[in-house]
Amino acid sequence: MDSISFDIWSILIIIALAQGLFVLSILPFKLDWTKRRNYFLLGIILVLIWLEVEFLSVRKPFNVPLNIFYGTRHGLWMLLGPLFYFYAQFIYKPNQKLGIRTWIHFLPFLLITIIIPFFNTDILNSRQVNYGMLTAFDSFNDRISPLQYIYSSVFVFQFIHLSIYLLFARKVVKKYRNTLKNNYSNIDVNNLKWLHQLSMGLLIILIFATVFLFILFYTRIYRRHLDYLYVLPMSYVIYLVSYKLVNISWKQLKPSETKKYTKSSLDDKMADEYAARLSDHMITNKPYLNTKLRLAELAKNLEISPHHLSQIINEKYHLNFYDFINKYRVNEIITILKESNGKEKISLLDIAYKTGFNNKTSFTNSFKKFTGQTPSSFKSLHLNK
Repeated sequence: MDSISFDIWSILIIIALAQGLFVLSILPFKLDWTKRRNYFLLGIILVLIWLEVEFLSVRKPFNVPLNIFYGTRHGLWMLLGPLFYFYAQFIYKPNQKLGIRTWIHFLPFLLITIIIPFFNTDILNSRQVNYGMLTAFDSFNDRISPLQYIYSSVFVFQFIHLSIYLLFARKVVKKYRNTLKNNYSNIDVNNLKWLHQLSMGLLIILIFATVFLFILFYTRIYRRHLDYLYVLPMSYVIYLVSYKLVNISWKQLKPSETKKYTKSSLDDKMADEYAARLSDHMITNKPYLNTKLRLAELAKNLEISPHHLSQIINEKYHLNFYDFINKYRVNEIITILKESNGKEKISLLDIAYKTGFNNKTSFTNSFKKFTGQTPSSFKSLHLNK
């Protein structure tokens, strides 16, 4: 066998693999292994590393006397989707059980990638092994068995499979974000940003894989170098995981925090009374100045159940708890700015921290949401006149 030649693309993949191995080396020290979500994150990393190892080896074929090695080409992506979906699920509901319904999601991967290739040696022809899985669809393949054609079709289907699970995961992340906003006055936007970036990384892989498949089926010519369209974005996701992995701490939601108002005992008279009590408390005691204010804490001070308080905020004010509290904070900032009227040199960010915000992003987004202007624009337009 000839010696393996390395071009710039191969070097980039090797760098990504080194980064992936580094991630694996720090995982035992950075993650809490009592949290089930972290096992799914580990699975995502392992899948991406293996896909790049397998791709790198196929560029200069090794004679691996095990059909299952080459079989990972057309089913491993079916593992990536469920892993990310359940990673998001166990962030949203960390105490849920791993039941039979969970493992059913992994059956397509087990069947297509492990079981059938292990017992059948006719799933790939020699050209697919030595050149590429999708050569079954180019114009140079004269003979291909029905099973080989089916398995080549599975390679395409697995990207559709991944897209479906990305949609499922997006809904879970949206539920998690909304639940946080219904229970916390401040949330860690970096954590939600991390989930968004990870999902976007997987989506980028999917988009470039779609471009690759479009070129293949349009031209009916398999070009091996085009594989890099979706392989190199995998390197980006591996790097993203390693870069963002440190110091992520998720808020643990209580079961009661994820329920809505089904079978609520709150009637109209009681709701009006609680709403008046809430309004008076917000004006008189200014609890929103507390950066760590939570729905449960505010409910305790008002001697109202958290469930009823959440219902009042949602139905009377048409806001979630996060926006309800931040609206008071924004109004407090406006009052401070108008009272100073430019006489005192005071930082907008300092005011934001004093009124209960804990980061610049939340402050800016909330201010713009309730005033239609950025803090700096508001200050320059309404003050110093």
